[in-house]
Amino acid sequence: MITYQEFEFNSSSFTSNELKAIELMKEMLQICGEIFSKQFDSTRNVSTFYPEELSKDQILSAAQENPAITNPYTIVKRSGDNLMVVPYCIEYAQELKRIKDIAIKAADLIEEPNLKGYLIRLAKACEDDSWDDLENYWLTITGNKLDLQLAPIEGYLDEKLNIKHAFQGTLRVYSDSDLYNPSGYIETVKAINFSALHEDNKVNAEFVIRVDDIIASGGNSAADPSISSNYPNDPEKVKAYGTKILIYANNVVSRQRSTLLPILNKVIKPSILEKYTEDEYFASFVRNLMVHEVAEAFIKYSDSAKRLKDMNLPIQELHSSVVGLKLAAHHVLQGALSAKDYEAMLLTAFIGRGLFYFYKNEKNYSPNLVHYIKGYTLALNYMKEKGALMIDQDTGLMDIDYPRAFACMDELAKELDEIKAHGTDKEAASLFAKYENYSIYEQFRHKLNA
Repeated sequence: MITYQEFEFNSSSFTSNELKAIELMKEMLQICGEIFSKQFDSTRNVSTFYPEELSKDQILSAAQENPAITNPYTIVKRSGDNLMVVPYCIEYAQELKRIKDIAIKAADLIEEPNLKGYLIRLAKACEDDSWDDLENYWLTITGNKLDLQLAPIEGYLDEKLNIKHAFQGTLRVYSDSDLYNPSGYIETVKAINFSALHEDNKVNAEFVIRVDDIIASGGNSAADPSISSNYPNDPEKVKAYGTKILIYANNVVSRQRSTLLPILNKVIKPSILEKYTEDEYFASFVRNLMVHEVAEAFIKYSDSAKRLKDMNLPIQELHSSVVGLKLAAHHVLQGALSAKDYEAMLLTAFIGRGLFYFYKNEKNYSPNLVHYIKGYTLALNYMKEKGALMIDQDTGLMDIDYPRAFACMDELAKELDEIKAHGTDKEAASLFAKYENYSIYEQFRHKLNA
């Protein structure tokens, strides 16, 4: 399992002290990877937050007597016949002490106050598990050229409760490529009034979009690299601190060039593919990421996780992609995108991703990706049923009817938002049971293996 990665980046604009600090922060991310390797058993593809034999119901029952069991920053262990709770700062004390000492050294080299402040608070969190305070501070800082995020973040790897946070981190620098902000596209995204379809959705409209090049990543961010993310997930924190959206530009190009573009070339009709240049494909990937993350950040319902239970994450991720595409139509109306740009977004939103993630993980799904795979599969089958996605019987290649595809996004957005706003886990499961049919991938196996 990969727990640390480095990426190519332009280092010419950094001072000698900043370059020294970068090397120290890389070292911190390597140690972050060491912690993550203790939290996740890659040989069995399971996390180690709880005794393996404990069921979800047993954990919740025990938490009624000891609420610390469901604290995101604790490990649950056996102590005879009883359960004991160990805080992260104790369980990973040796590794966190090393991160703390290096963070202090790096802070002394950094003049930029926001990053210096983050490093100082990171050192403290390593001692007392004040990870929430660290995240709250990070959410409020903007404008720093270098940005570090290193902490236990998100509960995707907790396959039992989606509560325990796994260690991960990235060190990034603002990307200077015009490809990712054509004609002020980011400003256009931020200017649109993103709103849900229901009055009861209330979030903080303040948000920051960073389009960055990754310098290094550690922990879960290295084991399963993301191409975008938004923080925080807690609706109450969003109200208090707003949202920070990250697009990892150099990883987008690397991933799509090596994975999605080759898949599209094998399964889509040439007459469709030849309409777009490679840069236009890259731009569509970035735009889809932006509107997905913005939609996820803005359209939150405080009780959705409680109502939707195990179906919350699949609904959340698919909802964000579909509603993001629907809202992106405003960009065409405002002149920020052309109709051709929008067609490229519809083409690249689900097709390549579904096929790639399914075949990459078909024998052993990654806990990080399974929620996305479910959603991509649903969307593809939905489009096929509505006549927006067609498969030529002679060539076995996909064709897309763009007007119908747009109509599909509109209809599916309404269904998903109704479930996200007011629905139950049974209603969500019913929608997935109808459209989560993986046979749609089988007819392309021979093409992808060729």
